[in-house]
Amino acid sequence: PVRAKPALPFELEESMRGSCASILLSRSDTRPRVIVVTSATPDEGKTTVAAHLGNAFAEAGLRTLLVEADLRKPDLSRIFGVDGSEGLSLYLAGLVSPSARTYETTIPNLSIAPGGPVPPNPAALLHSERLGVFLKAAVTDFQVVIVDTPPLLSVADARIIGTNADGVVLVVRAGRTDRNLVRRARVLLHSASVPVLGMVLNAWLPNRTEQAHYRYYGERAKSA
Repeated sequence: PVRAKPALPFELEESMRGSCASILLSRSDTRPRVIVVTSATPDEGKTTVAAHLGNAFAEAGLRTLLVEADLRKPDLSRIFGVDGSEGLSLYLAGLVSPSARTYETTIPNLSIAPGGPVPPNPAALLHSERLGVFLKAAVTDFQVVIVDTPPLLSVADARIIGTNADGVVLVVRAGRTDRNLVRRARVLLHSASVPVLGMVLNAWLPNRTEQAHYRYYGERAKSA
Protein backbone atom coordinates (compact mmCIF):
# COMPACT_ATOMS: atom_id res chain seq x y z
CA PRO A 1 0.00 0.00 0.00
CA VAL A 2 1.03 3.62 -0.53
CA ARG A 3 1.75 5.74 2.50
CA ALA A 4 -0.85 7.65 4.48
CA LYS A 5 -1.08 11.41 4.82
CA PRO A 6 0.39 13.19 7.88
CA ALA A 7 -1.80 13.37 11.00
CA LEU A 8 -3.85 16.50 11.64
CA PRO A 9 -4.16 18.42 14.93
CA PHE A 10 -7.28 17.41 16.88
CA GLU A 11 -9.27 20.57 16.08
CA LEU A 12 -8.65 20.16 12.34
CA GLU A 13 -9.59 16.48 12.49
CA GLU A 14 -12.86 17.49 14.17
CA SER A 15 -13.48 20.11 11.47
CA MET A 16 -13.02 17.49 8.77
CA ARG A 17 -15.36 15.09 10.56
CA GLY A 18 -17.92 17.89 10.75
CA SER A 19 -17.53 18.61 7.03
CA CYS A 20 -17.92 14.89 6.32
CA ALA A 21 -21.17 14.75 8.32
CA SER A 22 -22.50 17.90 6.62
CA ILE A 23 -21.85 16.43 3.18
CA LEU A 24 -23.60 13.17 4.10
CA LEU A 25 -26.62 15.15 5.34
CA SER A 26 -26.64 17.67 2.48
CA ARG A 27 -29.37 15.78 0.62
CA SER A 28 -32.60 14.57 2.14
CA ASP A 29 -33.31 11.91 -0.49
CA THR A 30 -30.11 9.88 -0.91
CA ARG A 31 -26.56 10.07 0.40
CA PRO A 32 -24.11 11.63 -2.10
CA ARG A 33 -21.84 8.96 -3.55
CA VAL A 34 -19.72 10.85 -6.10
CA ILE A 35 -18.45 14.16 -4.70
CA VAL A 36 -16.36 16.67 -6.65
CA VAL A 37 -13.97 18.88 -4.66
CA THR A 38 -12.88 22.12 -6.32
CA SER A 39 -12.23 25.82 -5.66
CA ALA A 40 -12.81 29.08 -7.47
CA THR A 41 -9.11 29.87 -7.95
CA PRO A 42 -5.73 28.12 -7.49
CA ASP A 43 -3.88 27.75 -4.16
CA GLU A 44 -6.96 27.50 -1.95
CA GLY A 45 -6.04 24.05 -0.63
CA LYS A 46 -8.70 21.99 -2.42
CA THR A 47 -6.44 18.96 -2.92
CA THR A 48 -5.41 18.90 0.74
CA VAL A 49 -9.06 19.23 1.77
CA ALA A 50 -10.00 16.38 -0.60
CA ALA A 51 -7.31 14.16 0.96
CA HIS A 52 -8.45 14.86 4.51
CA LEU A 53 -12.14 14.48 3.61
CA GLY A 54 -11.26 11.08 2.17
CA ASN A 55 -9.62 10.17 5.46
CA ALA A 56 -12.68 11.37 7.41
CA PHE A 57 -15.07 9.27 5.32
CA ALA A 58 -12.77 6.26 5.65
CA GLU A 59 -12.58 6.71 9.42
CA ALA A 60 -16.39 6.74 9.47
CA GLY A 61 -16.25 3.18 8.12
CA LEU A 62 -17.12 4.01 4.51
CA ARG A 63 -15.11 2.44 1.68
CA THR A 64 -13.70 5.57 0.05
CA LEU A 65 -11.93 6.23 -3.25
CA LEU A 66 -9.97 9.41 -3.94
CA VAL A 67 -9.82 10.18 -7.66
CA GLU A 68 -7.10 12.47 -8.97
CA ALA A 69 -8.93 14.21 -11.81
CA ASP A 70 -6.78 17.34 -11.72
CA LEU A 71 -4.84 15.92 -14.64
CA ARG A 72 -2.80 19.11 -15.10
CA LYS A 73 -1.43 19.19 -11.53
CA PRO A 74 -1.36 15.73 -9.89
CA ASP A 75 -0.75 16.87 -6.30
CA LEU A 76 -2.88 14.10 -4.79
CA SER A 77 -0.33 11.54 -6.01
CA ARG A 78 2.41 13.55 -4.34
CA ILE A 79 0.55 13.66 -1.01
CA PHE A 80 0.13 9.89 -0.98
CA GLY A 81 3.43 9.03 -2.63
CA VAL A 82 1.85 7.28 -5.63
CA ASP A 83 3.83 6.64 -8.82
CA GLY A 84 0.70 7.11 -10.93
CA SER A 85 2.30 5.99 -14.18
CA GLU A 86 -0.77 3.82 -14.87
CA GLY A 87 -3.39 6.36 -13.83
CA LEU A 88 -6.70 7.82 -14.94
CA SER A 89 -5.46 9.67 -18.03
CA LEU A 90 -4.32 6.43 -19.68
CA TYR A 91 -7.71 4.81 -19.03
CA LEU A 92 -9.62 7.82 -20.41
CA ALA A 93 -7.41 7.74 -23.52
CA GLY A 94 -8.29 4.07 -24.03
CA LEU A 95 -4.74 2.89 -23.42
CA VAL A 96 -5.51 0.67 -20.40
CA SER A 97 -8.52 -1.47 -19.54
CA PRO A 98 -10.87 -2.55 -18.09
CA SER A 99 -10.57 0.37 -15.66
CA ALA A 100 -8.16 2.91 -14.19
CA ARG A 101 -5.81 1.46 -11.59
CA THR A 102 -6.46 2.10 -7.90
CA TYR A 103 -4.10 1.73 -4.94
CA GLU A 104 -4.88 0.94 -1.32
CA THR A 105 -3.42 3.35 1.24
CA THR A 106 -2.28 2.55 4.76
CA ILE A 107 -5.52 4.14 5.99
CA PRO A 108 -8.21 1.42 6.32
CA ASN A 109 -11.08 1.86 3.82
CA LEU A 110 -9.18 4.48 1.76
CA SER A 111 -7.91 3.95 -1.79
CA ILE A 112 -6.65 6.33 -4.49
CA ALA A 113 -6.93 6.43 -8.29
CA PRO A 114 -3.96 8.55 -9.46
CA GLY A 115 -4.22 10.88 -12.44
CA GLY A 116 -1.47 9.27 -14.52
CA PRO A 117 0.77 11.03 -17.07
CA VAL A 118 -0.21 14.64 -17.81
CA PRO A 119 -2.11 14.58 -21.16
CA PRO A 120 -1.90 17.30 -23.84
CA ASN A 121 -5.68 17.96 -23.68
CA PRO A 122 -7.18 17.00 -20.30
CA ALA A 123 -10.60 18.54 -21.01
CA ALA A 124 -11.07 16.33 -24.08
CA LEU A 125 -10.36 13.21 -22.03
CA LEU A 126 -12.72 14.27 -19.27
CA HIS A 127 -15.46 14.85 -21.86
CA SER A 128 -15.24 11.20 -22.90
CA GLU A 129 -17.90 8.64 -21.99
CA ARG A 130 -15.21 6.59 -20.27
CA LEU A 131 -15.22 8.98 -17.31
CA GLY A 132 -18.90 8.28 -16.61
CA VAL A 133 -18.26 4.55 -17.01
CA PHE A 134 -15.36 4.72 -14.55
CA LEU A 135 -17.37 6.61 -11.91
CA LYS A 136 -20.36 4.29 -12.24
CA ALA A 137 -18.07 1.30 -11.77
CA ALA A 138 -16.37 2.99 -8.81
CA VAL A 139 -19.60 3.33 -6.82
CA THR A 140 -20.14 -0.42 -7.08
CA ASP A 141 -16.84 -1.01 -5.25
CA PHE A 142 -16.78 2.06 -3.00
CA GLN A 143 -19.39 3.79 -0.86
CA VAL A 144 -17.94 7.27 -1.40
CA VAL A 145 -15.95 8.57 -4.39
CA ILE A 146 -14.20 11.93 -3.91
CA VAL A 147 -12.93 13.57 -7.10
CA ASP A 148 -10.25 16.27 -6.93
CA THR A 149 -10.53 18.67 -9.89
CA PRO A 150 -8.87 21.89 -11.12
CA PRO A 151 -10.18 25.31 -10.01
CA LEU A 152 -13.51 26.32 -11.56
CA LEU A 153 -12.46 29.68 -12.93
CA SER A 154 -9.27 28.33 -14.54
CA VAL A 155 -10.63 25.55 -16.77
CA ALA A 156 -13.92 23.76 -17.45
CA ASP A 157 -12.85 20.40 -15.98
CA ALA A 158 -14.74 20.69 -12.68
CA ARG A 159 -18.02 21.52 -14.43
CA ILE A 160 -17.55 18.63 -16.86
CA ILE A 161 -16.89 16.16 -14.06
CA GLY A 162 -19.65 17.68 -11.93
CA THR A 163 -22.27 16.54 -14.43
CA ASN A 164 -21.24 12.96 -13.61
CA ALA A 165 -21.35 13.55 -9.84
CA ASP A 166 -23.94 13.98 -7.11
CA GLY A 167 -22.62 17.43 -6.32
CA VAL A 168 -19.67 19.71 -5.65
CA VAL A 169 -17.89 20.83 -2.49
CA LEU A 170 -16.36 24.28 -3.00
CA VAL A 171 -13.18 25.07 -1.03
CA VAL A 172 -12.74 28.73 -0.05
CA ARG A 173 -9.55 30.03 1.56
CA ALA A 174 -10.23 32.33 4.52
CA GLY A 175 -8.97 35.89 4.10
CA ARG A 176 -7.87 35.29 0.54
CA THR A 177 -10.66 34.31 -1.85
CA ASP A 178 -12.63 37.24 -3.23
CA ARG A 179 -16.34 36.72 -2.54
CA ASN A 180 -17.20 37.85 -6.06
CA LEU A 181 -15.10 35.00 -7.43
CA VAL A 182 -16.95 32.56 -5.15
CA ARG A 183 -20.28 33.91 -6.45
CA ARG A 184 -19.04 33.53 -10.02
CA ALA A 185 -17.99 29.93 -9.34
CA ARG A 186 -21.45 29.14 -7.95
CA VAL A 187 -23.10 30.71 -11.00
CA LEU A 188 -20.97 28.54 -13.30
CA LEU A 189 -22.00 25.41 -11.42
CA HIS A 190 -25.65 26.45 -11.46
CA SER A 191 -25.52 27.11 -15.21
CA ALA A 192 -24.20 23.56 -15.69
CA SER A 193 -26.98 22.19 -13.42
CA VAL A 194 -24.37 20.92 -10.94
CA PRO A 195 -25.60 21.07 -7.31
CA VAL A 196 -23.36 22.59 -4.63
CA LEU A 197 -23.34 20.30 -1.58
CA GLY A 198 -21.58 22.91 0.55
CA MET A 199 -18.46 25.00 1.05
CA VAL A 200 -15.37 24.32 3.18
CA LEU A 201 -13.63 27.35 4.68
CA ASN A 202 -9.94 26.52 4.59
CA ALA A 203 -7.15 28.12 6.68
CA TRP A 204 -9.62 29.70 9.12
CA LEU A 205 -8.16 30.40 12.57
CA PRO A 206 -10.52 29.92 15.54
CA ASN A 207 -10.49 32.44 18.38
CA ARG A 208 -8.99 31.62 21.78
CA THR A 209 -12.29 30.49 23.28
CA GLU A 210 -12.84 28.00 20.46
CA GLN A 211 -9.23 26.78 20.72
CA ALA A 212 -9.72 26.13 24.44
CA HIS A 213 -12.91 24.20 23.65
CA TYR A 214 -11.05 22.00 21.16
CA ARG A 215 -8.18 21.42 23.59
CA TYR A 216 -10.58 20.37 26.36
CA TYR A 217 -12.43 17.86 24.22
CA GLY A 218 -9.19 16.71 22.58
CA GLU A 219 -7.73 15.86 25.98
CA ARG A 220 -10.97 14.13 26.99
CA ALA A 221 -10.93 12.08 23.77
CA LYS A 222 -7.32 11.00 24.30
CA SER A 223 -7.96 9.97 27.90
CA ALA A 224 -11.17 8.06 27.10
